[in-house]
Amino acid sequence: MTKATIDDGGSAFPCEGGVDSGLHANPGMSIRDHYAGLAMAALIQGYATAYGSPTNAPDEIVKEAVSYADALIAALKAGA
Repeated sequence: MTKATIDDGGSAFPCEGGVDSGLHANPGMSIRDHYAGLAMAALIQGYATAYGSPTNAPDEIVKEAVSYADALIAALKAGA
């Protein structure tokens, strides 16, 4: 079974550097990771506001946050 390639949007905060600068190239986190983290924070706050506390189903929030991140990357690539 092959795993589908996920478009992670590339690096969110790349750091360029060379041997002479004392820095090493680091791609940083992916844009997908960054967008999912932002969505997750908003979803947790939304649940807390709506229900008085964060959800008891963190797995659902994680899946929903990643879904939002993937949708945003797809929309940006489509020129939305």
